[in-house]
Amino acid sequence: NPSPSPTNHHPIIMQLDAPPPSGQELLAPAAVSSGSGSYGAVPAAPLRADAEPSAHAGEKLLQEVAPYVAEFVGTFVLVFTVGCVALSPAPASWQPTAIACAVTAMIYSTAPVSGGHLNPSVSLTLGLLGKLHWRRMLGFWFVQISGGLVGGACFSALLGHRAVPLRPSAPYSLSYAIVSELLYTAILCFVVGSCLVSRRNNPKDDRNQSFALAIGLVYIASGHALDTVSGFAILNPAIALGLPSSGLENTFGHYWAFAELLGAALAARLFAAIRAGSEECCQTPEHLAICVPRLWARMLAELLGSFSLVLTFGLNTVGKSEATAWSSAAMLSSMTYALGNISGAHFNPAVTLGVVLSGRNKCSVSDGLAYAAVQVLGGVAAGVLVSAFLTKGPYASEAFTLQPRQGYGLATAGIGEGVYTFVLVYVTLSCATVSIPKSWKTQQNFFFALAIGFAFVVGGSSVGSVSGSELNPASSVGIATMNLVSWKPYVAWTIPVTNCLKFSAFEGAGGVLAAIVFRVTHPSEYRKAPLLVQ
Repeated sequence: NPSPSPTNHHPIIMQLDAPPPSGQELLAPAAVSSGSGSYGAVPAAPLRADAEPSAHAGEKLLQEVAPYVAEFVGTFVLVFTVGCVALSPAPASWQPTAIACAVTAMIYSTAPVSGGHLNPSVSLTLGLLGKLHWRRMLGFWFVQISGGLVGGACFSALLGHRAVPLRPSAPYSLSYAIVSELLYTAILCFVVGSCLVSRRNNPKDDRNQSFALAIGLVYIASGHALDTVSGFAILNPAIALGLPSSGLENTFGHYWAFAELLGAALAARLFAAIRAGSEECCQTPEHLAICVPRLWARMLAELLGSFSLVLTFGLNTVGKSEATAWSSAAMLSSMTYALGNISGAHFNPAVTLGVVLSGRNKCSVSDGLAYAAVQVLGGVAAGVLVSAFLTKGPYASEAFTLQPRQGYGLATAGIGEGVYTFVLVYVTLSCATVSIPKSWKTQQNFFFALAIGFAFVVGGSSVGSVSGSELNPASSVGIATMNLVSWKPYVAWTIPVTNCLKFSAFEGAGGVLAAIVFRVTHPSEYRKAPLLVQ
């Protein structure tokens, strides 16, 4: 495909097929390197030539044991943290963020040693992708579950042998909790694969540094989204089995673990499908940086990202979460880190419109139309699923109609949507589509997804109580779809349809304005490079 890449990422291929160091098994392809060290593979420390044979044997034994100890310690910390957070009197609204911080910190800490899995589902996904030897995977499972059980016993003893209830929240049945755990574990493992082992995200000698942040953000997104469904997101069989409980409550941990392993298998299939169309499209590995992913792979990436974003936004909305903006922004940032180098990670027709109008061959009109179509399709699919949770949830009697909030008119709500959609699209154009400065020592852009997520938080916090802060025609379509599927007799069906069109028009106008302002503020992006460089 001779057309230019849709994003500003210029990766160089990472050698995944290179044999591991002698005596070492490959844990996962190195995701990050700094100097001579690499994350994901067990470093083979040189043995001193003048050392005694017993010293050689001792150092080799430590090298073999270190990954398992790292996985045990990391998983112990996660389960201990989940238990303390769940049973402490701290505000519940901070629980997902606390757990996400523990996940991020421990992955960054253990990744150079073991790959930083800390989760049997993650190890299973990498095993299914051929990035982790099955014998090593089973060993990881053993120490991860052991670390979870020890962590659960420790926090239980510390807090007076109290149990963390692991069960669906009334009035939801077990099936809703299982489905939600499966879906969000699949998203988590997909992000792990995309950020740790994808070649586009990890060019040789310039590998991705944001992998743990992207993984932790999934816990923020899912934790708030599933608050009314199961209390909090687990997404990890070691946590599900490690949380101490008694009686009937104890049986649910096995259901959670089974669903999470199924989610890991689903993630492996999604990863293989998307990466097949984005990395295997280039016959010459050295040219992967300039090879554009196949259109169907880019469309699948946009579909998956839009579905995940609208699902998270919708579940927060029908659960009356106080952290809808924070949760949705976390999912947006995480999926942007995972898929930004495939499709550009628009997940929003207004963003796609802004990118198309900004020119520079970042996205053609035909590609933009294809993106918008699958983004809306993802919103519809998420809206149908959210409607099922609404009709069985604690607020089933409420409509959650797509309309201005009480006390505000359509013009006020629409202008709010337009202004903050402009902010979101402008930040996307300025951070995710510009050329990497030549003065940088890396060709990777590590802040773009975080900036985009922060822009969503700004809009959601500013006009969430005015318009609902969809800031995305796909989200507007998703909420309207939820309204139609779970139609209430006291609400005219034309209201969500009409408001969806009006909100989308304001959001589209924000995208157009962002493209115009971007052209004014970034003239260097439109300056042609000289044919000859001194």
